[in-house]
Amino acid sequence: MPIRKLGASMTLPARFLRWTGLALILSCAGCADDPEPSQPADPNSGQPANVALEVEIPVPGRKVRGPFTLEALSEAVGEGLAGFGDKIFVRDFDGAAAFFTPGFLGHDLFAPASGIVENLPLDARRIEVDLAKVRTLRRGPWVEQLAKRAGPWQRVDLSHWRVLEAEFERGRGQEPITWGRLVLKGHVVGIASSGARVSLERTCAVIARRSNKAAPWLVDRLQILGGFDLYRTQPGFIDVSRSSGVAHEGIRYGQPGNDSDGWNGVAVGDVDGDGRWDIFVPGSTRNFLYRAVGDGTFVEEAEERGLLGQGGGTGALFLDYDRDGDSDLIVAHVGWGKQEGRTPRAWRNDGSGRFTDVTQDLGLAGIRHATYSMAAFDADGDGWTDLFLCGYGVMGIERNDSWREATNGEPDILLRNDPGVGFVDVTAKSGIQDHSWGYSAAAADIDRDGDQDLVVANTFGTSQVWRNKGDGSFESAGKAMGMERRGMSVGVRFGDLDADGLLDVFLTGSHSPTAVRMFERYSGTDKRQLDEIAGLKDGNVLYRGRPDGSLERVDHALGASHSGWAWGSALVDLDQDGLTDVVCANGFVTGDLAADT
Repeated sequence: MPIRKLGASMTLPARFLRWTGLALILSCAGCADDPEPSQPADPNSGQPANVALEVEIPVPGRKVRGPFTLEALSEAVGEGLAGFGDKIFVRDFDGAAAFFTPGFLGHDLFAPASGIVENLPLDARRIEVDLAKVRTLRRGPWVEQLAKRAGPWQRVDLSHWRVLEAEFERGRGQEPITWGRLVLKGHVVGIASSGARVSLERTCAVIARRSNKAAPWLVDRLQILGGFDLYRTQPGFIDVSRSSGVAHEGIRYGQPGNDSDGWNGVAVGDVDGDGRWDIFVPGSTRNFLYRAVGDGTFVEEAEERGLLGQGGGTGALFLDYDRDGDSDLIVAHVGWGKQEGRTPRAWRNDGSGRFTDVTQDLGLAGIRHATYSMAAFDADGDGWTDLFLCGYGVMGIERNDSWREATNGEPDILLRNDPGVGFVDVTAKSGIQDHSWGYSAAAADIDRDGDQDLVVANTFGTSQVWRNKGDGSFESAGKAMGMERRGMSVGVRFGDLDADGLLDVFLTGSHSPTAVRMFERYSGTDKRQLDEIAGLKDGNVLYRGRPDGSLERVDHALGASHSGWAWGSALVDLDQDGLTDVVCANGFVTGDLAADT
């Protein structure tokens, strides 16, 4: 069988997989304050050495064919190493050593990057890894370096690794597949012992082995292919949830008492007219209102101010529906498990920050709808704020009927604000007829004609642009305006991201490594069959506004397309340089362990 040194280039088919297990998280913090150690000359002495990784690695003579066999093996590797990250978090370095073969040989991931330095805003520095200076370590010294660098660190906040490429050696006859090679890309964030905020990115080639079909997969060889360290002298953001009084903790998902991830959302507004932003958070059993008191802290006053409720809200929105100058509140419900969608609830603010339930008075009591979020805007130009309810669905009752273009979601609803009467359902009259699974919506004058248009982020289908005709009626104009996003869209935001004075549209959505792998392995008719999940691999998408009022998709322009399983975003100038930055919330829970997130 031919052999090749791992130090040589590795040509592998591009494969993508989230490998949560290999949480090599601890290399992040050392780059800020650890000095470069001395380096003995003998690479085989068990000590660090400034040499290339000269290890002969056999190249697979027969690759495993078929995506599902390969996926199963890749998943097994990731699951087999999932405990490695847990050992690091609890500083069990002896336990971490068990995830590597006795003959392990690999590059020191924990050494500070020492290549080209780039100064960035907010007193940040980006340092490239100098591949000519990486060192080779046996298992014992490799783990010792891990303990030396990780022991003094304050904490690790984030670790995300995925497999970019993978292939496995097929066994002869009935022999099991016992080894494969993978290329990993990881991003980790932590706080160094000096207090510096550090982010690390590494791309590595890995050989994984197992002795037999029932044995766990272990790392046998590891080579750094590239990467960088990014750090600031002081953290850019500090978690002050507890000290500010907004750190309520519920039952962890998957534990007894919490089997639903269907409760989410937050609304921010000045409820008591004191000029400070207050925070409303719906919960599964009750609501929370955190009132700002002026010194950076908050006091929870949901019960005192009439907003305790019965919980279960999945969307919240402050709006001045009655035009009396204060912030009223409407909370939607999606329903979960076997529970149907519930009636949106409305509370009127009396001007002092105390609320009265006016659901019945506003005509909302008759609406029983599965809604994740809403949008408030003046749809008909009469000066009164109208309400749009995104129609989703209740997974526990009926799943989406298609991954390509689901049509069994709850219908979207447009409610006209009729002063003295309440909210009146004008959906049919408005022309908005859609049974997609709408997750969120936002309104703005996209085509620059003086009225408010609407963008709806649909999950399991094509997101919609509803163009306002000027009289409160709408027409579907996504294709005409250049925005046809099909996939797992869940968030939408407007903002000028390219500083040209025109509104752009930023859609958040899931980036699925599984979809990427399947698309790259299939061709011809097989690939066409995968069109139903085509949008799953796109991640976040930016549509740039054009002078003629249309939109133009900009692929990968933000560098944030593949931000994981994204949910929502905020557009804000974080570094005060006059340009709009993007903050994207992401994550997905598949179990009750940290490695499942």
